[in-house]
Amino acid sequence: MVFHPLVILISIQAIGAWVWYLLRRKGRVKPMSQLTLTLILATTGVALILVWIVRLVSGSLPAV
Repeated sequence: MVFHPLVILISIQAIGAWVWYLLRRKGRVKPMSQLTLTLILATTGVALILVWIVRLVSGSLPAV
């Protein structure tokens, strides 16, 4: 079985978001700034697009 190259990054982000949510509900951390959230999401989006472009150019896109 072959996983997407960014599965580890996105898994870490999902676990981090879950932990952040739990800590936020308990009042242990401040709300995340809109800039920080935007940077995280934009960086992840760019990484996903770059992986897609590299796979497209190299001919390694998985069959649908």
